[in-house]
Amino acid sequence: MRLPDGYRIMSLNINCLINVNSRIGLLEFIKRNRPTVLCLQEVNIPQLELVDMIDPLNYDGFVNFTESERGTAVVWRKDLAVSGFKVVTENRILSVDYEKYTIV
Repeated sequence: MRLPDGYRIMSLNINCLINVNSRIGLLEFIKRNRPTVLCLQEVNIPQLELVDMIDPLNYDGFVNFTESERGTAVVWRKDLAVSGFKVVTENRILSVDYEKYTIV
């Protein structure tokens, strides 16, 4: 989805990030598509691991995941002003507040 101000918002079901090939695939997707915001489903890695993985691409993120089941995450370009995020439903729904938008 492309918003009027040029934001590119994308969604991707990653179906785990356990193996190296899955992680490389996600990084290649980000490099190729350069989304402003990327919503992820079926996330199975903790916050710190995701952030460490995407940081070299100048992205940050928030993970809604517990060890009991896969969750969701949102990744955004670091130049986007994030004013807050919260878990609405554990492992499923989260919201992130950006400059003038909220993504759920």
